[in-house]
Amino acid sequence: MAGEASRARKDWTVVGLVSYPHMFSHIFYLVLPPLFPLLKAEFDVSYAALGLVITCFGVAAGLGQTPIGFVVDRFGARPVLIAGTILEAGAVGAIGFATEYWHLLVLYALAGIGHTVYHPADYAIMAAQVSKSRLGRAIGIHSFSGNVGFAIAPIFMVAVAELYDWRAAFIAIGLLGLAFVPVLVAQTQLLSNNAPSRKPEPAKPGAARAPASDTSARAGIALLLSAPILMCFAFYVLQGMGFGALRTFLVAAMDALHGTPLAVSNTALSGLLAGAAAGILAGGWLADRIGVRASVAVVTLSFAGAVVALVGAVAMPALAFIVLLTLAGFTQGVFNPFRDLMVRQATPDGAMGKVMGFVSSGMNLAGGLTPLLFGWLMDIGEPRLVFYLAAVFVAIALVTFIGVRARVAPAAQPASASA
Repeated sequence: MAGEASRARKDWTVVGLVSYPHMFSHIFYLVLPPLFPLLKAEFDVSYAALGLVITCFGVAAGLGQTPIGFVVDRFGARPVLIAGTILEAGAVGAIGFATEYWHLLVLYALAGIGHTVYHPADYAIMAAQVSKSRLGRAIGIHSFSGNVGFAIAPIFMVAVAELYDWRAAFIAIGLLGLAFVPVLVAQTQLLSNNAPSRKPEPAKPGAARAPASDTSARAGIALLLSAPILMCFAFYVLQGMGFGALRTFLVAAMDALHGTPLAVSNTALSGLLAGAAAGILAGGWLADRIGVRASVAVVTLSFAGAVVALVGAVAMPALAFIVLLTLAGFTQGVFNPFRDLMVRQATPDGAMGKVMGFVSSGMNLAGGLTPLLFGWLMDIGEPRLVFYLAAVFVAIALVTFIGVRARVAPAAQPASASA
């Protein structure tokens, strides 16, 4: 009993160590938009020019994740996590000293490079250090910390800017991110992605296979191009496109389609995001108890996709609209830990960094494609297609997930463990 309690403390300590910098990575992702009006006036640029700054971040983050994943698996997750945290926090803090527009471009691109480390390093560490019976909850808490970061960013940046100025806001948030670095430096064992001796999970014919000891670039690339991993990548893109469309265009599309008041649409959007955060925690708990099951994907994604299509098809009372979007967010959130556990099952031991870096880059790809495709639909006067096409992407994502599940051996039923 004492041994299990000690193991639980270790597991949750590891989760806390990776979740705190992950929370800040999401804060850093969202520090600019709340202060766009102030930055526009300060640097005398357009909103499109400020949007280009965020594009630089996204491109750097998207292109860098897969190479960083190889570095994590080859040289270890801890030094990569520390270096990325220093780079991203330092670059964001340095924006407070920017005097020219091009400074923003360079500094936020550097922040994007730093941002590449969290998914490859964090998931590699959790896969190696956290007990399998708690891995679902660990992934859920890690994802939840990112949602908390999204919520903190606008509140913190605007509050500090109003109390002092916009420069102080960037410097302060950068220093807070750097403040945790000494803790990461001190934790040598807990942040290692060298797993304790653990039997590799069996795989069905056709599942991704690669010797854990083979760290060559050729073997790594072959693993990423295997059918299960490519399908995981496609799933991240499709899910990111489907739900990213709602996060980006829900308010504008509802205004154009039904004349929905902005206050109602924004409340529904907040409900969608809050529901997703709550669902992630619930999904992590559930995944630890029942394992990865296709039935969960069918129930959660089918409901969420149906709600997306219904919202576009039918004008409904404000309360029903808000409640349905909140429930759709919750069901999507419940599914996310199952999604990440599926990636773990499809990945050989010792390769989690490169695989998670690769599949996570699918979310960055979705983030780049979504504004272009769905913005075009809005521009041609087809807001209803925003919802219909988003629902189609969710449906295809569901089929893709079921395809991955069929290729990966059923996981052993996790033992119910107390937290």
